[in-house]
Order: sequence, then C-alpha cells, then structure tokens
Amino acid sequence: MLDVGKPARTLTLLLPGLLGDLPGMDQPGFPEPRAGALAELLARGRRRSGPAEAPETLLCRLLGVAPDENGDLPVAALTWLGDSGEADGGWWLRADPVHLRADQSRLILFDSYGLGIEPAEAEALVERFNGLYADEGWRLHAPVPERWYLRLAAPPGIRTTPLEAVIGRHIDPWLPTGPEARQWHRILNEVQMLFHDHPVNGEREARGRPAINSVWFWGGGALPGAPHPDPLPMVWTDEPLGKGLATLAGACRADRPADGREWLSQAGSGGHVAVIEDLHGPALYGDLEAWAQGVEALETTWFTPLVQAVKQGMLQTVTLFPGNGQSWHLDRGALRRFWRRPRGLGAWG
Repeated sequence: MLDVGKPARTLTLLLPGLLGDLPGMDQPGFPEPRAGALAELLARGRRRSGPAEAPETLLCRLLGVAPDENGDLPVAALTWLGDSGEADGGWWLRADPVHLRADQSRLILFDSYGLGIEPAEAEALVERFNGLYADEGWRLHAPVPERWYLRLAAPPGIRTTPLEAVIGRHIDPWLPTGPEARQWHRILNEVQMLFHDHPVNGEREARGRPAINSVWFWGGGALPGAPHPDPLPMVWTDEPLGKGLATLAGACRADRPADGREWLSQAGSGGHVAVIEDLHGPALYGDLEAWAQGVEALETTWFTPLVQAVKQGMLQTVTLFPGNGQSWHLDRGALRRFWRRPRGLGAWG
C-alpha cells in the first residue's frame, strides 16, 4: 500500500510510435499485439486530447523548454549537450547523414535507420565537409555515426523541417525556408556532389549498401536558458535530447532501466519522466511485425508491472503519451471504472 507519510511517486511515460498513423491499423488482418495490461490502461485511463506533437517537442515542453514560434526548436544544441556533455554557446544545426534516392525527377530521403554507418565512414565524410567549408568558420562534428552537428559562426537565416517528417518523402517541399533559403539549397547540392564520389560511398556501393550521399539540416538554434519546471522531475533516458534537457535543467537523470520492475526498485518518490524509443523506428517505417513484437515485449517489461504497481498503491499515477497527440492518465480511481472494457489498439490509433 502507498505510504501516506511519503510524497507520491508518479511516472510520465513517453512512448513515441505506440499509437498513431500506422498503415492498416483499423483494417482486418492488422497484427494486433497481445497486451492485456496496456489495453486496460487505455480503456480505463482518463484520456486527454491535444495537438499531435513530434516526440522532441513533447519532451521539451514537459521539461520546460517552449518552442520558438519564429524559429526551430533548438534540438541540435540540446542533443549536442546530451551527446558531448559540452554546453557550447554557439549556433548549431543538426546535419544528419542521409541517403537520397532518385525517383524519376524527385529525390526521396532515407535516414540512418537502415544505413549502418561505421564510425570511420562518418569521420571520413565529415573531414571532407570540413575541408570545403573551413573558410566559412563552420565545423561539422560526428560524436556518433548517425548524428552529425554543424557549428556555425552566425545564425543561418533559415527555418527547417525535422528529419523525421521527411523520411520516405520527396525532399523539395521540406527544404529550408527563410531569408537565406536559396543559399542553403545551394549548400545541400554542394554536399551531394562532395559526397557522391567519395571513396567511402564507392566502397559501400561495392558491398551493396546505400550511399551516404547527403545531409539533412534541421533543429537549428543556440542552447536556450535553463528551464525551471516545478517540481523538477527525475529523467530516465539514454537518448541525447533527454540527456541534454536534464543537464540544462539541472534535473537528476539516469539511463533507462531494463524494465518497469527495475524502475520501481530504483525510483524514489516524486515525479519521474521516462522515454522509451523502442517502437519509434518500426512505426516511422511501417514495419508492423517489428512494431507488434515490440508492443508485446513492452507489455511484459513495462505495462504489466506499472499497472500492477498502480493497483497495489506502489505508484500513484502513470501518464502515457503514445505519440498520437493524446495522453492517458491512470490511477486507482480510474482502474475502478470496470465498465470500460479493453479494446484492441486499432480502436485508439
């Protein structure tokens, strides 16, 4: 039972890709996962609706960083802080490596999800980029092979589109906009030519691997001022954005535990935020089999122990953000709504 002499323990769980725009979710033959505890949470939890938000926007909002209506959400500066541990005050852009595939007169973008970039490949391409643009005062960094960062001498005068929104799409409608947009379109063309004949891509193509033939600029900005969410939650994530936000806010942070039981054994009282990205990639790419398997794994590792903890009073509330602009708030009072019968996930998509 919950000890009334101690502050309550609550969990906000961010699980992008759990619900949303999955192909065929409302059609016969959809691979419905076996997930009884999750179904109970969705049926009996108190549902709130809001605008659909990208995962990075939601996490920033929960930790006190508001989007700039006139610019990008400064994901690059925040994830650089998370990846490098350096609170650099400069202006940053994500410049993530991508594969552009020609489709008639269009270029379709694919991110690093299936590229399998080796550290040596990233280093070689970054070195060529930096050799060309050194006179601009720019420096490209690749602290991890699939996330690259461009440090600029001054704001670039553009607004950008997050990489996630462009995956599998024709890039032209999503190219940078703003006063300096034409210059940055030219730079993207230069980078494509720069990487096209690099030995790294010759070797990849010889092995039947897609070329790393461009970058995607997004998430520009300088590191924002330290947010002051009240109360300050404990953050559980090993993702760079969550790490950067926790560092910026001065919040306690730990890597994501293996499962909900481990989290319950480690988490103290007060508010907690946990980020689980397991379903994000399968959902983005419409890999229904991997998505269904991932949901069933999370049913065992997270949903079952968390719902049980709420029933037993070990956890006051769990609030789930499944990535579709809605949230579900489960407490013991909500669990008593026995007349709300569990349904399949397709009913909530």
